[in-house]
Amino acid sequence: MDFEHLYSRETLAGNDRSILEQSVAAVVGCGAAGNNIALNFALLGVRELRCIDYDIIEPSNLTRSPLFKRDCAADAGTRARHKAREVALGAHAKAYARDPVSRFAVARIEELGLGALVGAGVVISAVDSFAVRGYLADASRLLGIPLVEVGFSGASGHMSVFPNRSAEEPCFRCLHADIPTGGVSCALYARKVVEAGMTPATQSIASAIGSIAAEAAVRALHGEFPLAGKMVHFDVRTGASRAVLISADPECRGAHRILSGIKKLEVRAKESAARILAAAREFAETPVLHLPAPFLVEAPCSLCGARVIVRKPSWAVREPPACGKCAESSDDAPAPLVTASVITSTDQLANTACRKLGLKHGAVFEIEDLSTGHLHACRLEGSAADLFVTLPRTKRNETGGSPHVHGERKTPDNDTRTS
Repeated sequence: MDFEHLYSRETLAGNDRSILEQSVAAVVGCGAAGNNIALNFALLGVRELRCIDYDIIEPSNLTRSPLFKRDCAADAGTRARHKAREVALGAHAKAYARDPVSRFAVARIEELGLGALVGAGVVISAVDSFAVRGYLADASRLLGIPLVEVGFSGASGHMSVFPNRSAEEPCFRCLHADIPTGGVSCALYARKVVEAGMTPATQSIASAIGSIAAEAAVRALHGEFPLAGKMVHFDVRTGASRAVLISADPECRGAHRILSGIKKLEVRAKESAARILAAAREFAETPVLHLPAPFLVEAPCSLCGARVIVRKPSWAVREPPACGKCAESSDDAPAPLVTASVITSTDQLANTACRKLGLKHGAVFEIEDLSTGHLHACRLEGSAADLFVTLPRTKRNETGGSPHVHGERKTPDNDTRTS
């Protein structure tokens, strides 16, 4: 295939093929917006696409999602398919990069951790949950990766660009001081929208905002940020649009800092936290491991107050803890809530496997040296290939024929996929 002729229009429009052929884009949220953005990336020739979403496809998703096939929705008598997988497959089939790499993970981004974003040139936040948007704002800022945040309702949508070039720049949390915790599935969000009497988003707005977001992301891959620090609003029915300047909030509780000099430790996710602390003694006299999220050790039963052993990262606790033995509330004093945000070599949790603490392959975290108070950014062994399922490469662009995906190559130690 003559790539020079193929991308002649894009080149005239200012897209540098040498940049896009080396680019990596992470799309978090593979619903209507994620679909349209991923489609644009595939056609524009972005080399590597990482799709992240834990949700399944429902029939109502099909009319707003160009990469979903008609038969992939969860319906009577059919097996549910995951959005991340289908977006990756659809984008891979339409990709025009010379050597496209398409990956997907059926998981929450909090579960994968910052390691899933390392190496990306831009992160797309296309999720409904404000808590996850806040997480992505912090994660992208800490890693210094540009973030494009998108959302819509009915015929109107918005898109924001955060270059994350410096700690002082405004972030998504500067706009939303009190972001709630916990996630919500796209299907549940859609039902709440209908119950509230609002109009669900349609393909028209998903396509329009998705295209605007994709262009902003491509510009970010080129190091250009014409919409930096702005939120663009657009209504596809009235044609009304406006751009709002985002100001940095001096009281913002977001991550207004960028990690530098990340040290790669020879420690794997299946090894204990004690191994991290031992390896950290090469640069820290008294190392303390800072967990990416609080670890809930035990909590009172939500009904009777009895002690419940949890032992999960806070993001993994989706329901109030219950002992499963009580039938009614109790007047006894509830058991204490026990959490851990840091781990020392003498803590019992030091013997816990890193992945159980929320530190997966390639996880990025911080080690504090108590003797100096200095924080060291560190990373576990592993790469994106350990966190994602990678689709097999094809030679479709060499022959010019119709692209097909014949199978999937499952990567070793991929413990993030669900059935």
